[in-house]
Amino acid sequence: MQYVHHYSLGVRDCEKSAEFYKDFLGFRLIPRPALGFPGIWLKLATVQLHIIQRDEEHPGPQGLPWAMHTAFQTANLKDLDEMEQKLIQKEIEYRRVVQVDSGIHQIFFKDPDGYNIEFGYYPD
Repeated sequence: MQYVHHYSLGVRDCEKSAEFYKDFLGFRLIPRPALGFPGIWLKLATVQLHIIQRDEEHPGPQGLPWAMHTAFQTANLKDLDEMEQKLIQKEIEYRRVVQVDSGIHQIFFKDPDGYNIEFGYYPD
């Protein structure tokens, strides 16, 4: 079973964008693992918004590949492994990442139109 875990946006000014989403829409700040690039995580109800700092006017195909994506949460690592096997069977290129400090496991790939998708296991 999967459901939307977060949306991610590449922005020119993380602080300004975070304030907008907090003040205008009621998001709240949540902890973010040390990912090696600037960003801010917010949450509203059960959905997170991951704001990622970018330098370019628009990310484009060579921009930050993770800056614009939709992420689906898996119930456990077994479900994530099964998704990886489906990607292998369908010969879809992907990248699997483990965030050691947070225990987050992620698989990144593109849909047929090139939109970035993430499947992840995000322990509490």
